Amino acid sequence: MVCRAVAEAGNPVVSVAYQADSWHSPPGVLTFEHVDSDGRQFYGTLHQVSGSWGTVQIHTQEAYGGENFRIYTGTGYPFDKTEIWLPAIWAFQNMALHNEMPQTFDQILQKTNVFLAGWKSVLENDGKPVKLTDVAEEWEAPSELPNHPEHDTVSLFQKKFGDASV
Repeated sequence: MVCRAVAEAGNPVVSVAYQADSWHSPPGVLTFEHVDSDGRQFYGTLHQVSGSWGTVQIHTQEAYGGENFRIYTGTGYPFDKTEIWLPAIWAFQNMALHNEMPQTFDQILQKTNVFLAGWKSVLENDGKPVKLTDVAEEWEAPSELPNHPEHDTVSLFQKKFGDASV
């Protein structure tokens, strides 16, 4: 939410660097380069740590050491099972029931490119920054469900709803 608020305030993500020994388990750090309307750079970092979801920090010239925003898990069922996906599920439900897009196509494309630039950074660029413009349109992440590479979620959905690629 913090990164979305920063980007939608006119400070888009320009590049992403993802440094980790293992892309599917902590620890890891994602660094998001932003540029404001005056062309000034600033950075946000997402720290992935064991035992929690992590923290987000915003680094500017005025905030030495960064401003910290903690990410808390939900408590009790179903919030402890749905992780951070519940708001997305509610947005898709609203879209299906009321035919209202929660965001524009450009906003969704920007977020997708941020996601893919991070994966490309850790997998093909040794954790160095990847500009969003350097992610080819046909580039794909190596796993259907990156958080759980061996999980059967995707195949279960394909079994229930069909495989669109067939």
